[in-house]
Amino acid sequence: MKRIEKITILKNNKIDKEEYLKRLDTKYIKNGIEKSFKEQYLKAEGNELDYKFFSPISSSRLCFELFSFLANDENIIDIEFEYYLPGLKSVHGYNVPAPNMDVYFEDDDIHFIETKFTEISYNKKEDISKNYYEYYLDGNNNIDKSVLDICNIRFDGNLIFAKYFIKLVNDILNYAEEKELLSNKDWFNLKQEITHIFGIGQYIYKYKPTKNIKFTNLIYLFDNGISKLAYKFRSLVVNMMNKYINELGLNVLFFYDFMYMQNYIETIDLNKEAYASNRKISDILKEFMLEV
Repeated sequence: MKRIEKITILKNNKIDKEEYLKRLDTKYIKNGIEKSFKEQYLKAEGNELDYKFFSPISSSRLCFELFSFLANDENIIDIEFEYYLPGLKSVHGYNVPAPNMDVYFEDDDIHFIETKFTEISYNKKEDISKNYYEYYLDGNNNIDKSVLDICNIRFDGNLIFAKYFIKLVNDILNYAEEKELLSNKDWFNLKQEITHIFGIGQYIYKYKPTKNIKFTNLIYLFDNGISKLAYKFRSLVVNMMNKYINELGLNVLFFYDFMYMQNYIETIDLNKEAYASNRKISDILKEFMLEV
């Protein structure tokens, strides 16, 4: 079945908003702290609980069903949805929207997950803020003295990450232009991924993790999931992040991968009850036309 056909069917689904609000407001405890998924969604930048979450084709709601059951798993140290990562700082004193990760959880590793359900992107260079990359680097890829002060503000004093990140964004934009990959229909959202990598890089600097960091894009397989831009970006990011982590003196690794939701589902015990529900995970996922 083609993507457009599936979306047409999905849009006819009726969502029980009241039931979801009860489930979202069911408290859980991690690290000795009582938490609420509802509070996490309410704090998110995108006003998720106003309308997005309750759309029949909501990637946020699908993500909730794919991961919320982990809150009941004693092997999971922590889990949160719409997890705030550090954002770019403004030189004018106002707040710059921070990147939100769909879900963060911690077990033996630190996981950041971004879900792609029905979203389609048409990546454009002008969508990427110049504040991320338009700085002069010298021949050794070090930040030129003329822009050192402004970089110090925008990257919150983390000039080690700044020199790597500025080169990364310039490299991927140059590649995308050279290969004529911009403005093409794509599941991969370059602007969003750049903000997420920025956030993870600053998270590493702030918290100095002692566990490996794994960032995964979970993709709903409609027609095909091949994206030349995505795979090139991943290659550049993995190389950059591990050099950066090494320069920070941390003994951890960074992993960045793309996984089809269908493959991820094979790792779940589908007979478990969904979070704060008497229904099985498998029954709920069928409503998203996922083969379980």
